Amino acid sequence: MIFIKPLAADLTLHNKIILLYVLILLFFKISVTFIYFCISISMKKLRNILFLLPVVCIGACKDEYTICTQSKNVNFIAGFYRNINGVPHATTAPSLSVYLLNVTPPVYSHVENAPSFAVPLSPVVDSSKFVIFISNSSQSDTLTLIYTTQDKQLSPECGNISVNNITGVYSTDHSIQSVSLMKQSVNTDGAQNLRIFLY
Repeated sequence: MIFIKPLAADLTLHNKIILLYVLILLFFKISVTFIYFCISISMKKLRNILFLLPVVCIGACKDEYTICTQSKNVNFIAGFYRNINGVPHATTAPSLSVYLLNVTPPVYSHVENAPSFAVPLSPVVDSSKFVIFISNSSQSDTLTLIYTTQDKQLSPECGNISVNNITGVYSTDHSIQSVSLMKQSVNTDGAQNLRIFLY
């Protein structure tokens, strides 16, 4: 039987110190290589994360941004018409002025050949009265709108808007022959709510 003595048994103190020094250097080199490997992987991941972060943010914010760019203007819209042989034909007011009753300045002042007008309705009351001059020489008419108001949330970021629902319309008949409610809901869609028929 062959007996092999451990290597350390034959080493002198000087050789043991050298061996220990070599082992420490080898451990240090392995550690540095391992740390460099981990950092290079982390840097690649970090680079990928930093590259993808703006893409993810833009993708996540796109819908909210689109909603916020939509119109938040809620306007009651009335168009002018003439009734010719029972058929409504669009027309214009020669010189339109529109005032909110007992409020100055005017919403519209001497607008020539106006086919329509758009005004916001106050959310804190349930009716609005408008004084309308069709031309410089015409007598004024009063248009009264009765409506309800409710808040509608566009999004948490964009906040609320007040939308209206018209329940009644009345007018005097100096220059206005009649009125016809076409759409009760007053919102941001830009659709015409009322037809005003002129003599």
